[in-house]
Amino acid sequence: MTARVTSGPAGAGASAPGACRHVLGLSAPGPGELAAAAARLADVLRENPRLPLHTLARSLGTAPHYPARLAVVAADAVEAAEALTDGEHPARVQGTAVPGEQSVVFLLPGVGDHHPGMVAGPYRSLPRFRRRLDEVAELLLPVLGADVREALDLSEAVLAPPQPAGIDLAALMASRRAGPAHRGGFDRPLTAQPLVFAVEYATAGLLIDVGLRPAALLGYSIGECTAMCLAGVLDLPRAAAVVAARARAIEATAAAAPPGAMTAVVAGAEELTGLLGDDVVLAAVDGPHLCVLAGPADGLAKVEDRLDGAGIASRRLPVEFAFHSPAMAGAVAPVEEAAARAGLSAPATPMLSNLTGGWLTAEQATDPAYWSGQLRHTVRFDENLANALALPGPVLIEVGPGRSLGTLGRTHPAAGRDTGVLATLGAPGEPDPFARALAGAWVRGLPVDLSVVAELSED
Repeated sequence: MTARVTSGPAGAGASAPGACRHVLGLSAPGPGELAAAAARLADVLRENPRLPLHTLARSLGTAPHYPARLAVVAADAVEAAEALTDGEHPARVQGTAVPGEQSVVFLLPGVGDHHPGMVAGPYRSLPRFRRRLDEVAELLLPVLGADVREALDLSEAVLAPPQPAGIDLAALMASRRAGPAHRGGFDRPLTAQPLVFAVEYATAGLLIDVGLRPAALLGYSIGECTAMCLAGVLDLPRAAAVVAARARAIEATAAAAPPGAMTAVVAGAEELTGLLGDDVVLAAVDGPHLCVLAGPADGLAKVEDRLDGAGIASRRLPVEFAFHSPAMAGAVAPVEEAAARAGLSAPATPMLSNLTGGWLTAEQATDPAYWSGQLRHTVRFDENLANALALPGPVLIEVGPGRSLGTLGRTHPAAGRDTGVLATLGAPGEPDPFARALAGAWVRGLPVDLSVVAELSED
């Protein structure tokens, strides 16, 4: 039986600034036929090294698909031929389409993993992404008085050494919460939060365009505001206004407050009972054995001493304010006023609540007090993940920079062997993360329309 070939371009990545990357997908009834098809296609590409891959995309993008699948990411025919025939090539994804229902869950990060060059490739090479990011930036401009695009390096990707192998949860949390003292004004709430919202909105739109419509949405802190917009709780202009008001309120509150601090703790919430005192609180429960504490700097230092005495590992995070704690009280009224003006609706797409850990109700979404509570109280991300992973065939797609949320999902006790985890923008130094995410999604059998992907760099 003849194998089918499909292909399409996706966003340029850090490995080849300025080059348009393509996702080439091969499918066949079984592994042997798939290998033979890959070899034949590689021969054709070697014989025709100038063959434009977008032509192949247009001609084969609508072909039917079989269970055995192979996808490669390449900029030209020579690179594609190499990846097709090298079983260890890093730009190659191979597997079998997962049978049965799969539930796509968009994970929308908070601040911390964002970096200046995080969308350089997609912004240059994908007009739809660029238009969406520009739209949000223009909406934010009059309410912020600044252009969030000025904080981004949109000319070329920023490279950094690849992340080390293995999972160090405390290091994970520390690395994703770099503070103003470490990256200048890039991490100011007034810059970082609207910027993350804009990037997530543009990335989510691109995923939906190619067929990856979420069954559920799960945001982390400011990421929950992006989820609210995607779920239809409020439209884009009103969401941008709320995000800007939230960021302004947080920045003003932080500037007026005494020094605060946050600490990542390798322990579950129950293990911390009796160790926190009156002025230090759980800012986040990110996993069964990972929490974040927040409070006054001197009070947190005392708690860290008690943790050390109890043999519990902790790491101070490089932030200068106690987020998701009572220290946010000054932001409550401005955030509630902004939410009340926004005209809130019930979510049209199921989404999870950081505040409760469960599914967001219509009553919560439309209550301005929920929005300030989500800002001030514990992020119950561990419970959020448990609920998301209970969906049929969950596939977690991190819609924004970094891999932190996906790593927490992969290591969660509720994650199964077949649980999918994909990252769209990845970390600095990762080559072609968006293209690779589409390749991985297609190989899993998710409804990625490669004929639409083929047009992303053209329209």
